[in-house]
Formats: sequence, C-alpha cells, structure tokens
Amino acid sequence: MKTTKQQLIEALQRDEVVIATRFATTAKVSRQLVHRELVRLEKVGAVARLSGGLRGQWVLLNVNALPVVVERTVVEAPPRQVGGAVAELLAFFGITLAHIQLPAHRHFRSDEVPA
Repeated sequence: MKTTKQQLIEALQRDEVVIATRFATTAKVSRQLVHRELVRLEKVGAVARLSGGLRGQWVLLNVNALPVVVERTVVEAPPRQVGGAVAELLAFFGITLAHIQLPAHRHFRSDEVPA
C-alpha cells in the first residue's frame, strides 16, 4: 500500500496540477495531511500554489525536486520457535509443533487465541 505522500507525488508527475481537496477525497485522507505534504514539497521548490481561480490548486514546478518514491517490500516475520520448558511440556503430552500454529507476533487478540 502506498503512502499519501507517494500517491501525491505520482499524481503530480502524472497530471502536473493537483487540487488538494479533491485529492484528499479521492485518497480518503484528511485535507490537513494533504496540505502538510504539499507545503513540504513547496518548501523544497517542487510545487507552488496557483493564485486566483480555484483555491487549493497546486502546480508542479520542478520534477527533479520531488522526493524519489521507493517501493517498500513487506517482509514476513519468521515463525516463532518454541523451546525450553514449553517444548518439554509439549513433549510430555505428546504434542508436536506441527499441531500448533503460532502467530508471528507476541500479543494475541481475543479472536486469535489458539484453542
């Protein structure tokens, strides 16, 4: 999933003009978040506000001043290892680890507690 900043940069590269309110509605994020990102881009000289006409229009000035969008890959956490006293207890009752599926995170939600 792309961040709002990444979506905003792609929209500027594609259209060269962005209407902040319309972009916020389309991306389903707050107008304040979009405005904050556009102001940051304005400070580095990438975009400028259009005066007159529709309020909230931003135009792309310098493509090279836009930050580079880096794709992030989601890394799956390795499966948790059961050892020590827990492994001995499972072995005592004849339970193998193949019977148990532990989530990769530590805290269980109420609907994720193994039976």
